[in-house]
Amino acid sequence: MTSSGPRWLIGIMIILGAGLLDTSQPPLVLADEESQESDGSRGLVTVPRGQTINRDYFAAADQVEIYGTINGDAHVIARRIIVDGTINGDLLAAGAIVTISGTVTADARVVGGRVSISGQIGRNLTVGGGMIETAGTGRVEGAMVAGGGSVHLAGPVAKGLNVGGGEVILSNEIGGHVNAAAGTLRVTSNARIEGNLSYMGQGSPIIDDPGVVKGRVTERAFRTLRMPQPEQILAGLAMGKLLFAGISFVSTLVLGLVLIHFYPIATELTVANLSRRTLASFGMGLVLCLLGPIVILLLAATLLGIPLALVAAAGLFLLLYLSRVFAITWLGWGLLRGLGRAPGARGAFLTGLILYFVLALIPFAGGFVMLLVTVIGTGAALLSKGEIYRKARYQELI
Repeated sequence: MTSSGPRWLIGIMIILGAGLLDTSQPPLVLADEESQESDGSRGLVTVPRGQTINRDYFAAADQVEIYGTINGDAHVIARRIIVDGTINGDLLAAGAIVTISGTVTADARVVGGRVSISGQIGRNLTVGGGMIETAGTGRVEGAMVAGGGSVHLAGPVAKGLNVGGGEVILSNEIGGHVNAAAGTLRVTSNARIEGNLSYMGQGSPIIDDPGVVKGRVTERAFRTLRMPQPEQILAGLAMGKLLFAGISFVSTLVLGLVLIHFYPIATELTVANLSRRTLASFGMGLVLCLLGPIVILLLAATLLGIPLALVAAAGLFLLLYLSRVFAITWLGWGLLRGLGRAPGARGAFLTGLILYFVLALIPFAGGFVMLLVTVIGTGAALLSKGEIYRKARYQELI
């Protein structure tokens, strides 16, 4: 290729990828300025006992430990989280292992692989994880919502409980109604449910003697789903494909007409590039389609790179979607020229659009046509942008 635009793009992608693959840097540690004890080399952030933070607290590290007092909300993301102090606000925590042995005076929302609670939750608790357990000293003053593979509640819940899991065990007082959906539900002899127990599962709940349920016990079996017949599946797929094709046809029609109306010169230049540099357009589009997602994934692998990854993903999707218009116009232009006509941009686009969607409905081959149109249109759009940029620099417009 003679264009410097592709070399610039490929070079930028290689530099970004090499920088993101560099693993020699220490673990990322983000924390408030008032978090005075941190060890970036080990990815550890600590709020020591006796320290008070009088505002909302944010921390992201490999391990976060809170032993002091936070007079505000706490937002924590880490592989391991320990809360053994006092949070006078809400707690939002996400980690592989989350241990709460201190006090959260307001609501707590926790997600983790393993969540252990032996402290006090002043209001409501929402928790999800692979294994969830509350100790006898772990008290929830409000209502609780829990979902996990294994849920064992040995601590009291002052108000209602909504729980779902593979295995659920209740071993303390629940001061309200209990709604449970689980593979197995056991109410031990230490449990006391002040309200109704509604259970959805494969069998009946196991209620040990003298486990107490003061209200009604309602049982419902999981519904058995009927598998559709193969011909019903094929008919549904065909209808879905036709519906999607119809929506896509209308949206592409509107988008193409708008693009041609407001950017006629850019459209003509891109279609001309497709005619003159078809192979170069295909190669340029293929490079972007292959390397673009890789760069986005590398950006998303770092906490600071996630916003950039989202912007890059949105930009790449928009470019791929818009660039189809140029390739479709090129297809229509070639067809009409072959029939001895001199088409305008709108006529070429409408002709190419009909041809494109007819080809796209062909089984197996349709997917290849859609991919080829997207790749070649994207490459042509990038080459045109490169030409426009070089002309603007030559004329000292930028």
